[in-house]
Amino acid sequence: MEYIFLSGEVGYEITPTILAEKFKELKEKDVTIYINSFGGYAFDGIAIYDFLKLQQKNGFHITTVATGVTASASTLFYLAGNKDSRKIHNTTTFLIHKASNWSGGKSDDLERDAQELKALDNKMAEIYEAETNLTKEEALLEMSNEKSADANWLIEKSFANEIITYEAVASIKRNYNPKNSNMTESDKSWFEQKMQAFAKMFGGNQPNAKLVQDANGTEIDFYELEADAEPKVGDKAKVDGKPAEGDYVMPDGRTFKFTAGELTEIVEASTNDAEALKQQLADKDAEIESLKQQIADAKAKSESEITAMKKQFNEFTAEIKTKFDFESKTNPVNKSGNEKIRERKIFNR
Repeated sequence: MEYIFLSGEVGYEITPTILAEKFKELKEKDVTIYINSFGGYAFDGIAIYDFLKLQQKNGFHITTVATGVTASASTLFYLAGNKDSRKIHNTTTFLIHKASNWSGGKSDDLERDAQELKALDNKMAEIYEAETNLTKEEALLEMSNEKSADANWLIEKSFANEIITYEAVASIKRNYNPKNSNMTESDKSWFEQKMQAFAKMFGGNQPNAKLVQDANGTEIDFYELEADAEPKVGDKAKVDGKPAEGDYVMPDGRTFKFTAGELTEIVEASTNDAEALKQQLADKDAEIESLKQQIADAKAKSESEITAMKKQFNEFTAEIKTKFDFESKTNPVNKSGNEKIRERKIFNR
């Protein structure tokens, strides 16, 4: 399983080019994309949607996970995930709405802009219709309402197929044998903390079966075990709905080995393994902190851009008022020589 994190504004931190580069680095066909974005440019959102749908045709199985906020243009490529693999956290803000822009000029220009926006709304509504249970007309109505969608409503309308909740995070028991384990008590405590942190970040919800996660956040479903049971050799498991295969390193350092969906061996962690895993989890912590900083930077950047654009608009308005000779009794002349000055931003949040 491969992981991609998309965080920031669509058209700036999240672009089709950036995503294409990330796909070039993938070594496996199963990929989970975590999305945290308040939106941005609609055309970039549509382009990313088209790109991900093409990757599905190329053999990729794409899981999309809505986290933090998934709104505006980012909802388009969220829906590019396989229909049986679209997840949303119960804490996520999810919002769809109609396109908008900033424009100026004569009445003809404004009418033309209005027609372009309506055409764009129809394109987005067609994507919502293709990927959910909404009709195009129902999608346009929901876009006009412009309010956050409830997670249960998103399940009902087939935007998502799973709600990830924190209350139902599986409890993973560890059965250390002091005679075989080289880990110190402080190491065990440290791993316990990291295990809980990753369970909260990537945790799933399956109340009637044993669900554990390896050190990379991959969910292993022991579908025949009760939630409080401890996995043992011979137990059956699935990963992403398929029989588990290969090795999975657990947060406590143990390695679960699977063949054709059956747990064939549990290898206890060595001292070297523990140090390597400790470094791996430390790297994950650093990556998480980096993502948090990117989110904060993107928010600050967006706020500063909006302030700058408002200032530019006000200056432009003041300039227009001084450019025209309102005392002329015949055809007023624009002394600047410019027929109009326009700046547009499609699908602005």
